[in-house]
Amino acid sequence: MQRETNGKRIQWVERVQVLSMLLVVLHHCIPHGYDGPAGLLALLEAIQYPALACFFLTSGLFAGKYREAGWPAYMKKRFVRLMTPYFCVNLLMLAPRYVAARLMGVQPKLTPAWLVLSFLNPHGQGIAPHLWFLPTLLLCAALPPVLDALLRRGRGARLALLVALLALSLLPVRLPSLFCLEELRRYLVFYAAGHALAQSRGLDNPLRGRTGMAVGAAGLAAFALILVLCPDSPLAAGWYALGGGAALLALAGLSAGDDPLTKFFRGKTFTIYILSMCAQNLVEVIGYSARLPWFITAGAMLVFGLAVPCAWHRLNRAHPLPRFLRLMTGL
Repeated sequence: MQRETNGKRIQWVERVQVLSMLLVVLHHCIPHGYDGPAGLLALLEAIQYPALACFFLTSGLFAGKYREAGWPAYMKKRFVRLMTPYFCVNLLMLAPRYVAARLMGVQPKLTPAWLVLSFLNPHGQGIAPHLWFLPTLLLCAALPPVLDALLRRGRGARLALLVALLALSLLPVRLPSLFCLEELRRYLVFYAAGHALAQSRGLDNPLRGRTGMAVGAAGLAAFALILVLCPDSPLAAGWYALGGGAALLALAGLSAGDDPLTKFFRGKTFTIYILSMCAQNLVEVIGYSARLPWFITAGAMLVFGLAVPCAWHRLNRAHPLPRFLRLMTGL
């Protein structure tokens, strides 16, 4: 749950976080080994980009917290928060991944070199590849002092920095995923934009009112056009992130009050990011082994991907878990 320094909840940020989390969980509902509807598969593949763009932007909004206790203390806290689940969940998923691979007819790699590489190259070789966002976010969290030094030079320097990072994210190239270089190239602009927004405008939604609705509608239209006309373009992912991200920010600014969806998932998004795909992978293997239809397996992956982390949260509320277990699962 994101709050201002006076303890007041920032509802539009919570709404963006919930919507982004739901889109990522939907994206992960693509069961392997099936031939699903082509149009739906293309949509499920595309929706991850605006969701992750907004995730990094809202994270960047609070990057200035490093000033409160100093950068070393801030980084220590971020390392514990982000890398504890990264290492623990990856190691816990090692045995289930091995069993799942054998059930699906794949010979898993289990060498010391592969294990080391799985942590250094999470998106390419990771045991739980969906956790790539944790080390990427840690790398972003290390940069606010550098960003501040550039942003303090004035509006022109701020604009030049964001334009340069945007151009880098849109280049039709792909860096190695080792050390999350490709992920950092793609999403650093959104983290930096969140940090710059917090400095220039505070924590207000940048896309609200009539202007926000117009920009959001244009972004949604651009997202749809790219999806229909050129989904395989090397530039598609970047434009999905920009167009769809604008639509998500505008949607979050339509209401100043609470809504049932945000109220239900409030405070659960980080845990769902961490645990959802672990549950989804199990459902995927069961569905594949039982030869269930595509839409039943995908639907079950969605339900269990949300239900299992939410049940874990409910268990913690009823019977508070040990601190290490809470750290492991993002509670």
